[in-house]
Amino acid sequence: MNFRIALILSLSLFSIKASSQDLWYSTHKDSLGFRIFFPEKPTEAEQMIESGIGSVNQQTYYLNNDNGPVYFYQLNYIEYPEGTIHSDSIDLMDDFFLETVHGAVETFKGALAYDTEIELNGVKGRMYRIDYMNNTLSLKTKVYVIRNRYYSIQAIYKKGQKINALDRFFDSFDLIPVRL
Repeated sequence: MNFRIALILSLSLFSIKASSQDLWYSTHKDSLGFRIFFPEKPTEAEQMIESGIGSVNQQTYYLNNDNGPVYFYQLNYIEYPEGTIHSDSIDLMDDFFLETVHGAVETFKGALAYDTEIELNGVKGRMYRIDYMNNTLSLKTKVYVIRNRYYSIQAIYKKGQKINALDRFFDSFDLIPVRL
């Protein structure tokens, strides 16, 4: 009888430990219109950046992981001034996404592996991957613009690996309706 109780207790403790290791930190920002999960609590940063349309406020949530296989997780949020960019302008959005992708390729001095249109909750976006550092690392990015709000979800990881945490991170991003 004691053996059965010990076995049940050890199995219960193992399942509790295993499930606690699987918990991810939710970054839920109703006012910014998104929710995403990180494997650990991300660092939050806010800064004003100069752009061709003036100063814009960028909010960033990021997590460094030096041990890999995903080295960096990040979400950037920018709210552009009214009238400068809008998700309803198809031609403007196509140009905006193309400039975003080409700018990233130049910044990382890499090669564009793919660039494709995507959609989330009816919002059109872009997903692309850049391979760099002598083809050892990849930067995967999903970008969305809803009205004048820009969301960029990015991760840097070892190229060519199937990484469940990477998929979980990107799949966890969701847009939340915001009352304007």
